[in-house]
Amino acid sequence: MVVRISDTGTGIDADTLGKIFDPFFTTKGGSNSGLGLSTVYGIIKQHQGEISVESKEGKGTTFWLRFPIDKSVSSPPPSATATNPSTTARILVVDDEAMICDIVEEALSSYGHRVRKAYSGYEGINCFQEEPFDLVLTDLSMSEINGYAVTRRIKALNPAVPVVLMTGWGESIDQTEARAQGIDYILSKPFNVSDLVLLVETMLVKPHQN
Repeated sequence: MVVRISDTGTGIDADTLGKIFDPFFTTKGGSNSGLGLSTVYGIIKQHQGEISVESKEGKGTTFWLRFPIDKSVSSPPPSATATNPSTTARILVVDDEAMICDIVEEALSSYGHRVRKAYSGYEGINCFQEEPFDLVLTDLSMSEINGYAVTRRIKALNPAVPVVLMTGWGESIDQTEARAQGIDYILSKPFNVSDLVLLVETMLVKPHQN
């Protein structure tokens, strides 16, 4: 299966094009973690897929996503771990990388969850003030305010709501500090979609036990 995603933007120069999938590479300065496309690359690889990119300056960029199709299986068997979640929920996803939001939304909505996306910390807080959610997933490194600030505000509004921190810095984060900020679980990027789905179900059943 092949998926093509194109835009008609300014395009990407040749030097930058060779680095866009590198972890922590960014053209946006200190306001961006540089993990968006690196995370996408990792997720696609975990699904035995490939991603490539073509770009012309002044004309736009095209991404090609290729996934294998197992023709020997007509319908996938049900999984006891992830394909039959016991609880459907209202989930808020906060990440300034739109592609990450889209991936998480597609993965969780396919299992019956209702997902709302926010592309900045302030937008995430506004969404949480507008309607109730059962679970929040937030990126750590975002412009304006980071995931810790978002979490503190959400916990002030509703201390019972579990918050999952999505970050490429998972192994280096101080767990004690994260707990003090209100984080209930840290999900390291890049993550496997099936692990994400299983984590969400676990957090909904036992939100504060990691």
